[in-house]
Amino acid sequence: MIKRKVLQLTIGLNHTVQQFDLFEEVARGFEDSDYEFIFGVLTGKPDSSVIERLPCETVFFEFDKKQIAGLFPKAVPELYRYIDNNNIDTVITHRYKPSYMMAIMAPFLKKCRRVVSVFHGLKEFDRRSRQLMGRCFYTEKWRIVGVSQAVVNDLLNKGLPKQRLVLIRNAIDSKALIEQQYSKSDAREKLGLPQDVLMVGTLGRTKHVKGHDLLLEGFAPLCANHKNLHLVIMGGGELEDSLNELSKKLGIVDSVTITGPLPNAYRYLKAMDIFIMPSRSEGLPIAMLEAMSTGLPVIGSNVGGIPEALGDAGIVIEAGSAAAVTEALESLINAGDEERDKMIRELEARIKKNFAIEGYHKAFRELVSK
Repeated sequence: MIKRKVLQLTIGLNHTVQQFDLFEEVARGFEDSDYEFIFGVLTGKPDSSVIERLPCETVFFEFDKKQIAGLFPKAVPELYRYIDNNNIDTVITHRYKPSYMMAIMAPFLKKCRRVVSVFHGLKEFDRRSRQLMGRCFYTEKWRIVGVSQAVVNDLLNKGLPKQRLVLIRNAIDSKALIEQQYSKSDAREKLGLPQDVLMVGTLGRTKHVKGHDLLLEGFAPLCANHKNLHLVIMGGGELEDSLNELSKKLGIVDSVTITGPLPNAYRYLKAMDIFIMPSRSEGLPIAMLEAMSTGLPVIGSNVGGIPEALGDAGIVIEAGSAAAVTEALESLINAGDEERDKMIRELEARIKKNFAIEGYHKAFRELVSK
């Protein structure tokens, strides 16, 4: 029996996370299936660790960024020939650019039966030119995946065809995640964090959208009454220096640690006692699912897929409000062990029910088979 071929296209590799990257999880979902899966990377040099890690063929096209830019990317003819010559049945794309390139090629690819375009965040189709492209080129051949109901709703509101939209929520392999995490004491030691404190933390690149400035401003008032309180922000980024300056200005520099770039940061999550994500915008953050799997009480802002992830189990706060950060943290700091344990149990139950990796794998296999 000749297996039908599925080609997944990503712009580049995720070098900050190994194993739990969801592009790789799509590939794992087709292991031992009726399909031959090919993991395609448009830009960047071949990475031997990825080739060894994945249970499928890996293709590095090695285009430079100029070749995939513009209204008619120069990489399109070569990519077209690869898809046509290899009799690709289905192409899965992630984010806008690979989807746009497929929109150019799809009308001419007679052997390609299905295109699945996955969108991970909000505002991908805010530009009117993109909305027009979606309406005109996302034909019956297409299925458009949103990683949360919030993302699906955003795509629908931007005029993308309702009959093509599909919800496949981001997911996490909780068992494998926990097996690879450091213990609380080891994680704190490796990060140079104090051992005998109540640790509030978050995980994510230091970008404006993540709301780390709000976190610092909301954390600062608590330090006066809680001397054993510490905040860790795991992840580097363009705002790291300005956040360090803000912590100095707020007088809390001794109570704050910003780790800088931290590959596989999920391994350090047990360093925290409370996880908070005060983002200004989100699709469905993997870091929050990782924190829920780790057994942490979780606070998140009411944007995108965060309320969808937390449900009634976590604490959902007003976005853009430092005062809301203060209030939510104060409530968890003052909560008893029984109350925090109840929240943790409910969050872990939500992960198992709604965000298990087995369901994620199955959903992509079923989508491709239709």
